[in-house]
Amino acid sequence: MSLVLDDTIVAISSGLAPAQRAVLRVSGPSTRDILEHLAVPSVGVQELLRSRHAMCKPLRFHTGIAGGADDTIAGHCYYWPDKRSFTGQPTAELHVLGSLPIAESLVEHICTLGARPADRGEFTLRSFVAGKLDLPQAEAVLGVIEADTEEDLHTALAQLGGNLSEPIRRLREGLVEVAAHVEAALDFVDEDIQFIEPQELRIRLNDTVQQLRAILDRLSARGTRSRLPQVMLVGLPNAGKSSLFNALVGRSRAIVSEQAGTTRDLVSAHVQLGGIECVLADTAGIEEWEELSPRKLAQDQLNRSVASADLVLVCFDCRYPNDHAHAQQLLSKVGVQPQRQLAVATKSDLMPQRVSVVADALTCHVDQQLVEELRNLLVQQIERIQGELQSDSLHRTMVRCSTLVSSALAAIERALELLGDPFGDELVASELRHAIDELSAVIGEVHSDDILGEIFSRFCIGK
Repeated sequence: MSLVLDDTIVAISSGLAPAQRAVLRVSGPSTRDILEHLAVPSVGVQELLRSRHAMCKPLRFHTGIAGGADDTIAGHCYYWPDKRSFTGQPTAELHVLGSLPIAESLVEHICTLGARPADRGEFTLRSFVAGKLDLPQAEAVLGVIEADTEEDLHTALAQLGGNLSEPIRRLREGLVEVAAHVEAALDFVDEDIQFIEPQELRIRLNDTVQQLRAILDRLSARGTRSRLPQVMLVGLPNAGKSSLFNALVGRSRAIVSEQAGTTRDLVSAHVQLGGIECVLADTAGIEEWEELSPRKLAQDQLNRSVASADLVLVCFDCRYPNDHAHAQQLLSKVGVQPQRQLAVATKSDLMPQRVSVVADALTCHVDQQLVEELRNLLVQQIERIQGELQSDSLHRTMVRCSTLVSSALAAIERALELLGDPFGDELVASELRHAIDELSAVIGEVHSDDILGEIFSRFCIGK
């Protein structure tokens, strides 16, 4: 992770998937010069570069793509000419057509004009170094990006708003004041001067202890609060999903019929698997529909639900093994990764002995032993993914901050034990200084390059 701030960086800050618009971000001291050479000369460019405040202008940019009659592309440029930008440096955002080849060509062209490709999280790192964000807020930026539930998003936004930083900062400032009084008394130990009454010192430290314990409780609750695992049964029509769903739930919840397409809407239930509560869902058969119709809209909704599932049971009739490959092909189109899939061959009671089936699990609605084996396999898979159910960045923030706050709390408690000891004033001051350093590390006022590298390297490029 580079901590060099006197160069100019560039990256694509929007997603790398096809979209209507792409966003490129440039930040650093050479931003103005780069824009001057990148943009096609116009009145808008002159107004933009003369501006002393943030401004947006429609411009045309040289893409650097050779071989065409016109190497320019239309777009909008947002320009922050001074330290009031997100990074605390001159910054520009280029909003252009969302073609990845064009966006990549623009980045390469900007690099020839004096910029370099940004590292992961380098824009947010510069914001932190410039004092625009403290460390928990910087981590919350990543939490917002990673959030895949409303609860995770709310937690990250609250952290970004300062609900963790502000209480820590106030407690740190109070401890600095208390430590100053204690150390002043050490400097004038031979004088009959009392900078803070012993009783007041004890009250203030006890109050700090209570507040730190409350913060630890909130951090602990944040670390254990996560959504239930979402497990979906998916497959082609009439693949035996509803029968398997009823068997796993332990009661008849989904309609079972030999006729394909019986299940039209998503049916879900909360189930206990090996002491782990999860949400199990039966879905309509996955199909491809070209024309715009209610069935096509329903299939699109199903695809979105399946794409967000934590574990997908790919069900297929064991008499037709090729159905598994077909189902996998359809799932790949909606972004379901292979590591989140578990192949389940159904209707094994109808399978001739000569048929060979390759699957992670083999079951049917009449064989309770096979169903129980599938339950055990599901428990293993859910345990594997459980740690991923909460935003990784929020969990890491909780662990880092809890460790530091616990250390500060222990130091203040040791200081309280030393109060009243005629030879303990220096030790009290030392413990208070240790607590101050730990709280400073929480909000990033005391940090190491290794800590910053570990945090910001988890960001994606362009953030």
